[in-house]
Amino acid sequence: AVRSGLVGVGYNTSNSDFDNFCVSSTVAASEGWQEMAEDQAEVNLPEGFALAQNHPNPFNPLTTIEMRLPVASDWTITIYNITGQKVEQFNGYNEAGLTSVVWDAGRHASGVYFYKAQAGIYTATKKMVLLK
Repeated sequence: AVRSGLVGVGYNTSNSDFDNFCVSSTVAASEGWQEMAEDQAEVNLPEGFALAQNHPNPFNPLTTIEMRLPVASDWTITIYNITGQKVEQFNGYNEAGLTSVVWDAGRHASGVYFYKAQAGIYTATKKMVLLK
């Protein structure tokens, strides 16, 4: 059974562009909502590779690095210090979608670090700052 209803939000403020503003839309609910959510997840897969800026940045001592994979692939995230020495490496295999790693830099000195992500034919590098 599908139910629908009207949802409205009203504002009534003076001397504003929002005077007498009202938004309404129809909302439908169905018993098969889980099936729709699964189908929708397939539609929302990344169209291309993307390496996000770590967060938080600057950080102390934990930071999260995320990348979006357009296809299932093996991946590597390598972290380098400012002199180019490799200080940490993460490897894995994931299906298409969001992949993330958490780096605990507690045993490393404050400073600028670079992280390089490789997944299949894709590669990207970003800078991050560890502040203790």
